[in-house]
Amino acid sequence: MKTTNLLWILTLLVMIFSRCNDGNDAPPYTYHLKLKFEDNSGKNLVNGLKYQQESSGYSFQVTDTYKLQVSSTDVSDQKEILYVEVENGQAEYLYFSYSTFDYVASTITWKLVCPHIFGDNEEHIITSYWDKEKNEVSCVKITSDDKECQTTQEQGASAYTVLIRLTR
Repeated sequence: MKTTNLLWILTLLVMIFSRCNDGNDAPPYTYHLKLKFEDNSGKNLVNGLKYQQESSGYSFQVTDTYKLQVSSTDVSDQKEILYVEVENGQAEYLYFSYSTFDYVASTITWKLVCPHIFGDNEEHIITSYWDKEKNEVSCVKITSDDKECQTTQEQGASAYTVLIRLTR
């Protein structure tokens, strides 16, 4: 009798908690890009960019003059803060991160003004294109000022590495 009652209670609990699901079984989708800017001679243009480490630990926020606007195929409330990835005490990559819930953004556009990298005060547009594979997103293409860029992703890495060559 106790076993039967226990089974009924467990079944009832499973039914109750399964009804609490709002139908959204999708994980948060994350979009990470590491952008390396080089000039014609292969010099890393991110090097020398001023940054400071956030008190929380591993994030390095750009403190040099910049302007960043992020937009997606969907409404966004992302913070528009520019980060760098640091290696050997030097800024090596700009790090763009974005996340969505409930949907997959097919395009994400970063409008960036950064005189240190580009050598001007013009707005430069970096657009990434994404597809959903299983419960993850994969980057299919990246353009910088309408020119396609070289993109790689190392096995197990969460960020796509993008090389952007600038002529200046």
